[in-house]
Amino acid sequence: MAPKKSLAESYQLFFNNLFNFNGRTRRSDFWRVVILNTVCVGVIVGILSAAFGRESTVASTVNSLLSLAQFVLQLGLVIRRLHDTGKEWTYYLLGLIPFVGWIIVFIALVTDSDPGDNKFGPNPKGGVDMGGFQGQPQQPAQPYAPVQQQPAQPYAPVQQQPAQPYAPVQPAQQYTPVQPVEPAQTYEPAQSADIDQPTQPIAPAEAPAQPVAAAPAPAEPAQPAKAAFCTNCGTPLAEGAVVCPSCGTAVNG
Repeated sequence: MAPKKSLAESYQLFFNNLFNFNGRTRRSDFWRVVILNTVCVGVIVGILSAAFGRESTVASTVNSLLSLAQFVLQLGLVIRRLHDTGKEWTYYLLGLIPFVGWIIVFIALVTDSDPGDNKFGPNPKGGVDMGGFQGQPQQPAQPYAPVQQQPAQPYAPVQQQPAQPYAPVQPAQQYTPVQPVEPAQTYEPAQSADIDQPTQPIAPAEAPAQPVAAAPAPAEPAQPAKAAFCTNCGTPLAEGAVVCPSCGTAVNG
Protein backbone atom coordinates (compact mmCIF):
# COMPACT_ATOMS: atom_id res chain seq x y z
CA MET A 1 0.00 0.00 0.00
CA ALA A 2 1.32 3.44 -0.95
CA PRO A 3 2.18 5.76 1.99
CA LYS A 4 -0.06 8.73 2.76
CA LYS A 5 0.76 12.02 1.04
CA SER A 6 1.65 15.19 2.85
CA LEU A 7 -0.72 18.18 3.03
CA ALA A 8 1.14 19.92 0.19
CA GLU A 9 0.95 16.80 -2.00
CA SER A 10 -2.77 16.45 -1.27
CA TYR A 11 -3.34 20.09 -2.35
CA GLN A 12 -1.22 19.60 -5.43
CA LEU A 13 -3.29 16.58 -6.38
CA PHE A 14 -6.45 18.62 -5.73
CA PHE A 15 -5.41 21.50 -8.05
CA ASN A 16 -4.11 19.14 -10.74
CA ASN A 17 -7.54 17.40 -10.88
CA LEU A 18 -9.67 20.46 -10.18
CA PHE A 19 -12.34 19.66 -12.80
CA ASN A 20 -11.59 15.97 -13.23
CA PHE A 21 -14.70 13.85 -12.56
CA ASN A 22 -13.09 10.49 -13.35
CA GLY A 23 -10.95 8.24 -11.23
CA ARG A 24 -10.72 7.86 -7.47
CA THR A 25 -9.48 9.88 -4.48
CA ARG A 26 -8.53 8.26 -1.22
CA ARG A 27 -10.08 9.31 2.06
CA SER A 28 -7.07 11.16 3.56
CA ASP A 29 -6.49 13.34 0.46
CA PHE A 30 -10.18 14.30 0.41
CA TRP A 31 -10.67 15.29 4.03
CA ARG A 32 -7.42 17.26 4.31
CA VAL A 33 -8.45 19.57 1.48
CA VAL A 34 -12.11 19.88 2.55
CA ILE A 35 -11.34 20.66 6.19
CA LEU A 36 -8.63 23.20 5.38
CA ASN A 37 -10.82 24.96 2.79
CA THR A 38 -13.71 25.16 5.26
CA VAL A 39 -11.42 26.61 7.93
CA CYS A 40 -10.08 29.24 5.52
CA VAL A 41 -13.58 30.32 4.49
CA GLY A 42 -14.65 30.53 8.12
CA VAL A 43 -11.64 32.68 9.05
CA ILE A 44 -12.23 35.13 6.20
CA VAL A 45 -15.96 35.46 7.00
CA GLY A 46 -15.14 35.92 10.69
CA ILE A 47 -12.70 38.75 9.97
CA LEU A 48 -15.22 40.53 7.74
CA SER A 49 -17.99 40.08 10.34
CA ALA A 50 -15.73 41.59 12.99
CA ALA A 51 -14.82 44.52 10.73
CA PHE A 52 -18.26 45.33 9.31
CA GLY A 53 -20.57 43.78 11.86
CA ARG A 54 -22.14 40.32 12.11
CA GLU A 55 -25.18 41.32 10.06
CA SER A 56 -23.38 43.46 7.52
CA THR A 57 -24.08 42.99 3.82
CA VAL A 58 -20.38 42.71 2.98
CA ALA A 59 -19.79 39.74 5.30
CA SER A 60 -22.89 37.86 4.12
CA THR A 61 -22.08 38.47 0.44
CA VAL A 62 -18.49 37.29 0.80
CA ASN A 63 -19.67 34.23 2.76
CA SER A 64 -22.09 33.31 -0.04
CA LEU A 65 -19.49 33.77 -2.78
CA LEU A 66 -16.83 31.75 -0.95
CA SER A 67 -19.27 28.95 -0.17
CA LEU A 68 -20.32 28.77 -3.83
CA ALA A 69 -16.70 28.75 -4.98
CA GLN A 70 -15.84 26.02 -2.52
CA PHE A 71 -18.76 23.90 -3.74
CA VAL A 72 -17.82 24.27 -7.42
CA LEU A 73 -14.10 23.69 -6.94
CA GLN A 74 -14.61 20.70 -4.68
CA LEU A 75 -17.33 19.05 -6.81
CA GLY A 76 -14.86 16.91 -8.76
CA LEU A 77 -13.11 15.96 -5.52
CA VAL A 78 -16.40 14.83 -3.96
CA ILE A 79 -17.36 12.74 -7.01
CA ARG A 80 -13.93 11.05 -7.08
CA ARG A 81 -14.30 10.25 -3.37
CA LEU A 82 -17.68 8.62 -4.08
CA HIS A 83 -16.06 6.66 -6.91
CA ASP A 84 -13.46 5.43 -4.44
CA THR A 85 -16.24 3.78 -2.40
CA GLY A 86 -17.97 2.32 -5.49
CA LYS A 87 -20.76 4.95 -5.72
CA GLU A 88 -21.99 6.78 -8.82
CA TRP A 89 -22.07 10.60 -8.96
CA THR A 90 -25.88 10.46 -8.66
CA TYR A 91 -25.39 9.32 -5.07
CA TYR A 92 -24.47 12.95 -4.28
CA LEU A 93 -28.05 13.99 -5.15
CA LEU A 94 -29.28 12.25 -2.00
CA GLY A 95 -28.07 15.35 -0.18
CA LEU A 96 -31.19 17.12 -1.46
CA ILE A 97 -33.28 15.08 0.97
CA PRO A 98 -33.83 17.20 4.09
CA PHE A 99 -31.92 16.12 7.21
CA VAL A 100 -31.40 12.47 6.20
CA GLY A 101 -29.80 13.08 2.81
CA TRP A 102 -26.60 14.73 4.06
CA ILE A 103 -26.16 12.01 6.67
CA ILE A 104 -26.24 9.31 3.96
CA VAL A 105 -23.74 11.23 1.79
CA PHE A 106 -21.47 11.89 4.79
CA ILE A 107 -21.34 8.18 5.62
CA ALA A 108 -20.29 7.41 2.03
CA LEU A 109 -17.55 10.12 2.17
CA VAL A 110 -16.01 8.71 5.36
CA THR A 111 -16.11 5.10 4.15
CA ASP A 112 -12.76 3.52 3.36
CA SER A 113 -11.69 2.77 -0.21
CA ASP A 114 -12.90 -0.32 -2.03
CA PRO A 115 -10.20 -3.00 -1.88
CA GLY A 116 -8.44 -3.46 -5.18
CA ASP A 117 -9.72 -2.11 -8.46
CA ASN A 118 -13.35 -1.22 -9.12
CA LYS A 119 -15.20 0.01 -12.20
CA PHE A 120 -13.88 3.59 -11.68
CA GLY A 121 -10.20 2.71 -11.69
CA PRO A 122 -7.37 1.26 -9.60
CA ASN A 123 -7.11 1.71 -5.87
CA PRO A 124 -5.39 5.06 -5.10
CA LYS A 125 -3.64 3.38 -2.18
CA GLY A 126 -1.68 1.30 -4.64
CA GLY A 127 -2.99 -2.13 -3.67
CA VAL A 128 -5.55 -4.04 -1.75
CA ASP A 129 -6.71 -2.19 1.35
CA MET A 130 -6.44 -4.32 4.46
CA GLY A 131 -8.10 -1.83 6.83
CA GLY A 132 -4.86 -0.02 7.78
CA PHE A 133 -2.92 -3.24 8.44
CA GLN A 134 0.37 -3.51 6.66
CA GLY A 135 1.47 -7.10 6.61
CA GLN A 136 5.00 -8.31 6.33
CA PRO A 137 6.29 -8.85 2.79
CA GLN A 138 5.92 -12.41 1.77
CA GLN A 139 9.02 -14.47 1.33
CA PRO A 140 9.43 -16.20 -2.00
CA ALA A 141 8.39 -19.78 -1.91
CA GLN A 142 11.16 -22.28 -1.33
CA PRO A 143 11.87 -24.64 -4.18
CA TYR A 144 10.21 -27.97 -3.83
CA ALA A 145 12.43 -30.55 -2.26
CA PRO A 146 11.34 -34.11 -2.84
CA VAL A 147 10.86 -36.13 0.28
CA GLN A 148 13.52 -38.72 0.78
CA GLN A 149 11.87 -42.03 1.29
CA GLN A 150 13.49 -44.59 3.51
CA PRO A 151 14.10 -47.93 1.86
CA ALA A 152 11.66 -50.53 2.92
CA GLN A 153 12.80 -52.99 5.53
CA PRO A 154 13.39 -56.50 4.21
CA TYR A 155 10.53 -58.81 4.80
CA ALA A 156 11.02 -61.05 7.79
CA PRO A 157 9.00 -64.24 7.51
CA VAL A 158 6.84 -65.02 10.46
CA GLN A 159 8.16 -67.81 12.59
CA GLN A 160 5.48 -70.42 12.82
CA GLN A 161 5.30 -72.66 15.87
CA PRO A 162 5.41 -76.37 15.09
CA ALA A 163 2.08 -78.05 15.32
CA GLN A 164 1.36 -80.14 18.38
CA PRO A 165 1.50 -83.91 17.81
CA TYR A 166 -1.84 -85.50 17.17
CA ALA A 167 -3.38 -87.08 20.23
CA PRO A 168 -5.51 -90.10 19.33
CA VAL A 169 -9.07 -90.04 20.53
CA GLN A 170 -9.83 -92.38 23.41
CA PRO A 171 -12.18 -95.19 22.39
CA ALA A 172 -15.71 -94.88 23.62
CA GLN A 173 -16.93 -97.07 26.45
CA GLN A 174 -18.57 -100.39 25.57
CA TYR A 175 -22.26 -100.16 24.79
CA THR A 176 -24.54 -101.78 27.30
CA PRO A 177 -27.82 -102.94 25.77
CA VAL A 178 -31.01 -101.68 27.35
CA GLN A 179 -33.20 -104.23 29.17
CA PRO A 180 -36.42 -104.99 27.27
CA VAL A 181 -39.53 -103.41 28.63
CA GLU A 182 -42.23 -105.78 29.88
CA PRO A 183 -45.40 -105.68 27.77
CA ALA A 184 -48.35 -103.92 29.28
CA GLN A 185 -51.36 -105.91 30.43
CA THR A 186 -54.18 -106.40 27.96
CA TYR A 187 -57.13 -104.16 28.30
CA GLU A 188 -60.23 -105.80 29.71
CA PRO A 189 -63.42 -103.87 29.22
CA ALA A 190 -65.49 -103.32 32.30
CA GLN A 191 -68.54 -105.58 32.67
CA SER A 192 -71.81 -103.73 32.64
CA ALA A 193 -75.06 -105.16 33.93
CA ASP A 194 -77.02 -103.47 31.18
CA ILE A 195 -74.84 -104.93 28.43
CA ASP A 196 -74.92 -108.52 29.78
CA GLN A 197 -78.75 -108.79 29.69
CA PRO A 198 -80.26 -109.23 26.22
CA THR A 199 -82.55 -106.53 25.02
CA GLN A 200 -86.27 -107.38 25.04
CA PRO A 201 -87.88 -107.25 21.59
CA ILE A 202 -90.18 -104.39 20.93
CA ALA A 203 -93.80 -105.44 20.74
CA PRO A 204 -95.56 -104.49 17.49
CA ALA A 205 -98.20 -101.85 17.69
CA GLU A 206 -101.76 -103.19 17.84
CA ALA A 207 -103.95 -102.67 14.77
CA PRO A 208 -107.00 -100.42 15.27
CA ALA A 209 -110.17 -102.25 16.10
CA GLN A 210 -112.40 -100.38 13.62
CA PRO A 211 -111.57 -100.81 9.89
CA VAL A 212 -110.81 -97.71 7.99
CA ALA A 213 -113.68 -96.64 5.73
CA ALA A 214 -112.95 -96.94 2.05
CA ALA A 215 -112.91 -93.77 0.04
CA PRO A 216 -116.03 -93.27 -2.13
CA ALA A 217 -115.66 -94.08 -5.79
CA PRO A 218 -115.62 -91.07 -8.05
CA ALA A 219 -118.93 -90.30 -9.64
CA GLU A 220 -119.25 -90.90 -13.34
CA PRO A 221 -119.48 -87.77 -15.42
CA ALA A 222 -122.95 -86.82 -16.43
CA GLN A 223 -123.83 -87.42 -20.08
CA PRO A 224 -124.62 -84.24 -21.94
CA ALA A 225 -128.28 -83.84 -22.73
CA LYS A 226 -129.10 -84.48 -26.31
CA ALA A 227 -130.82 -81.58 -28.08
CA ALA A 228 -134.24 -82.44 -29.57
CA PHE A 229 -135.39 -80.94 -32.84
CA CYS A 230 -138.74 -81.07 -34.62
CA THR A 231 -138.61 -83.55 -37.44
CA ASN A 232 -140.96 -81.44 -39.49
CA CYS A 233 -139.61 -77.89 -39.16
CA GLY A 234 -136.31 -78.35 -37.31
CA THR A 235 -137.25 -76.13 -34.36
CA PRO A 236 -135.37 -76.99 -31.16
CA LEU A 237 -137.62 -78.63 -28.64
CA ALA A 238 -137.50 -78.29 -24.89
CA GLU A 239 -136.66 -81.33 -22.78
CA GLY A 240 -139.80 -83.38 -22.25
CA ALA A 241 -141.78 -81.48 -24.98
CA VAL A 242 -144.48 -83.60 -26.70
CA VAL A 243 -145.66 -81.18 -29.43
CA CYS A 244 -143.51 -78.78 -31.55
CA PRO A 245 -144.47 -75.30 -30.58
CA SER A 246 -143.96 -74.07 -34.17
CA CYS A 247 -145.79 -76.50 -36.36
CA GLY A 248 -147.73 -78.57 -33.83
CA THR A 249 -146.27 -81.84 -35.02
CA ALA A 250 -146.24 -84.55 -32.35
CA VAL A 251 -142.81 -85.40 -31.06
CA ASN A 252 -141.89 -89.06 -30.93
CA GLY A 253 -140.53 -90.07 -27.58
